[in-house]
Order: sequence, then structure tokens, then C-alpha cells
Amino acid sequence: MFNPSTDTMAAHNAILQQVNSLKAVIPPGDFHDFGFLDTHVRCFAYFLGLLRSWAPPERDREVLETGSYHLHLSMLMARLGYCVKSIDLPAFVNRVVVASRARGLGIENSPYGLNEFGKPVRIPYNDSSLDVVVCTKVLEHIRFNPVALWSEVYRVMREGALLLLTTPLLAHSTQCHD
Repeated sequence: MFNPSTDTMAAHNAILQQVNSLKAVIPPGDFHDFGFLDTHVRCFAYFLGLLRSWAPPERDREVLETGSYHLHLSMLMARLGYCVKSIDLPAFVNRVVVASRARGLGIENSPYGLNEFGKPVRIPYNDSSLDVVVCTKVLEHIRFNPVALWSEVYRVMREGALLLLTTPLLAHSTQCHD
């Protein structure tokens, strides 16, 4: 497991530099987008260190980010060499800046939502097709029974796939914020 206090600081600093480099692609004046990234820089770096140690980047390693929001984490994973797919609510996926980011890095960013009965719809990927599923800063926003969502996540994961899940508790640890 990656631990910035014991692993090489050079590796950690390289990841942190990648995360900080995203600030250059945030449109001027988009304070919400920039603020979200700025608030989560250290947490993203820590998370990416864990991901790289548990599932090293490979172009054919398929990673799905659920709840991709501004696409920050998906962009970082793509820059590190992962084959990234992402899903989120149509309101976020269809934002012009998010769609442009996805196209620019070859990220398949698909809308995902609820049906007319408030149940999650099918994740738009084949059974047993993904190596890693990433779910960060999502659980606290779910306002429906998540059993159907987790069944879908399980359906798309290959045997032996990795599920990386964070909650707000991790986001407030001293390892993620200054």
C-alpha cells in the first residue's frame, strides 16, 4: 500500500505535480471547478498513489470512475496511463467543459441516472469488462437504496477486479489535507 510518509517522496511529489498541473486546464472564472480541485489536491494525490500501487497503470487496464463530476480524477488517471471510462448524472456529463475534457483525453464519459421509479439504470458497460471501479466522494450523495447500483458495479467488474471506495471521512484525514 502506498504511504507518502514511507514511500519515496519523489514518487509522491510526481503524483502531486500531476494533480496540480490540472489547475492549468480549468477555465478562467470557473471558481467552483477550480475550488473543488484545489480543495482535493492532496486527497487526489494520495488516492492515485494507492491506485498505482494496487493496480499499476496499463493502457489496457480499464478503470471506471463513478460520479466523475468535473472529471478531475478521470483526467488524472488517463494522464497516468489508465484506460478510463466514467459515469455521472447527465447534468454533469453534458456540461460543455466536461465533454471537452473527456474528448481531449479519450475518456468515455457516459450519463448515468435513475429511471422513472427512482432506481439506478444499467451501467452502460458489458458484464465483467472492468478491472477497477473507482467511487470517490459519491456515497454521501446517494439518496436511494444503493443495492441496485452495487449490483450493477459488481456486474461490470471482472473477476479479481478492484473496487476503490472513499467516504468523506477519508477526505478529512490529515493525509489528504494540509
